[in-house]
Amino acid sequence: MSWTQVAGQLGTEKIKSIAVFNGVIFVGALSGKLLRVNSISGLLEEVAGVSAGYISINDLLVFEGELYGCTGANGSSSGRLLKWNGTDAWVVAGTGARPVSILCMVEFDGTIFLGCGTSSNSAGAVLYRWDGISTLSTVGNSYSNYSGFNYSIAVFENELFVGMNPTGRIFKWDGVNTLTAVSAQLNSQVAIYSLTVLAGKLYGGTGNGGRLFEWNSADACVQVASQLGSQTRIYDVVTCGNNLYGSTYPTGSLYLWDNVNLQWVEVCSSAGEIIWRICSDNGKIYGACLNGNIYSYQLPSERSITKLFSFNNKLLLASDNLINDGLSGLRFDDNRNVLKMYNGLGSL
Repeated sequence: MSWTQVAGQLGTEKIKSIAVFNGVIFVGALSGKLLRVNSISGLLEEVAGVSAGYISINDLLVFEGELYGCTGANGSSSGRLLKWNGTDAWVVAGTGARPVSILCMVEFDGTIFLGCGTSSNSAGAVLYRWDGISTLSTVGNSYSNYSGFNYSIAVFENELFVGMNPTGRIFKWDGVNTLTAVSAQLNSQVAIYSLTVLAGKLYGGTGNGGRLFEWNSADACVQVASQLGSQTRIYDVVTCGNNLYGSTYPTGSLYLWDNVNLQWVEVCSSAGEIIWRICSDNGKIYGACLNGNIYSYQLPSERSITKLFSFNNKLLLASDNLINDGLSGLRFDDNRNVLKMYNGLGSL
């Protein structure tokens, strides 16, 4: 199965982030602009220009009914937290004191926390907290006095975690001012590019080996999926229902995690370009490409069951496919865990 293109590149704009806001797809551009997919034409359009020279909208977050973006550093100035005014411009919502780029954001404890990093040896990889007015305060540092990046951030069991580069470790915030490593580097992976929560467990997508790690809720990560093919990085992971999906580098494939056989399964073949970020909404996964294109993948439907039967000594559930006229299938093991999904019985 292949990705479906939703919108093509706008001019020379490159995309770094994606979110669905009020049912509309928005993307943050490397230029610092905010773009959206026009609901009528289906084309990308600019809805906010560059804010005072701050480029690279590295992440987008919907918080309390508003759309926020975070930027790279501007020379010796910290990256900024921006809020879209709902029509045509960014508004500065928060600034910090350190010369770091803001790379990721998450809602936690009634506000926004931001993971940062820099290639400078003076600032380290810091964690910012927004005061809700105009200030980003440093509340933790996972790699002080060295170059480093907090590439990913997630809330798990009401605690805050960040994924680190270049040590490939997971850090936990103590709720005050300290980030503490809760895992060692595993299998030579240098970065935790993405974090997500599934079925009461914390997972991370890695580089430079395209692995999936599961945190043991104590002091270590366990590898639950090895590299598939030539894909060396899992740039983003997203949880959809009871499944975990990951986007890949360098070819932009979409993987489903097989939690029975502990391996990646390709569900969407190469987009031919890097899928930098993914998000899910209304039964679809959307992929934002660095080259400026947006793609979608229709999640298989499990509704309207029509038949339950055996296939190759495995239980197979057939259901109506809401997109095609054919059928979709789920193959189960003896304990009724999903082994594999099929799009159309003809593929069996």
